[in-house]
Amino acid sequence: MVKRIGQKLIEGVDQLEKQMRSEIDGEEIRVGYAPSLGGDILRKALGRFSQIHQNVRVTISDSTSEQMTDGLREGVFDLIICVSIGDAELEMAAKA
Repeated sequence: MVKRIGQKLIEGVDQLEKQMRSEIDGEEIRVGYAPSLGGDILRKALGRFSQIHQNVRVTISDSTSEQMTDGLREGVFDLIICVSIGDAELEMAAKA
């Protein structure tokens, strides 16, 4: 299960990289994550991302699910890594 989640995280980072490549050079990405889902997998994914985008500063914050969803809505986070939250509005924003 952990390996499957890790693979999905890495695939998600790859997809984000493709979507944001031209928009983020020299910018900052603010990431909220659940410590139980982060750890080594998140470090590897961010390390890979940072190798590709050396001019992008990534700020990570360990947060509760409520803090992450509120933070995403309020513009505190650009990306959150959490379990499915069942919020159609945020899921649509994530797909946009």
